Amino acid sequence: MTLTQIIRAGADYAGDAHIEVNSAQEWVSIGDEVFLQGDEARVFIDEAERLWNEAGDVGIDECWAHLAGPYLDSLE
Repeated sequence: MTLTQIIRAGADYAGDAHIEVNSAQEWVSIGDEVFLQGDEARVFIDEAERLWNEAGDVGIDECWAHLAGPYLDSLE
């Protein structure tokens, strides 16, 4: 499985979850129940950008959705 396939599978898993990222103010909102800020948000943002740059053929929103999976799992 390629990195692109892994990211897209993770993004599909996240489904319709609304993910909003503000890198300037360092916060990430995942759905209605998860809010990351400060260092935790910075790690999420940096990892998404690393995946986006490394894969090269996925959107940053797909990378956000892929990384949101564990947070969504914790809500179940």
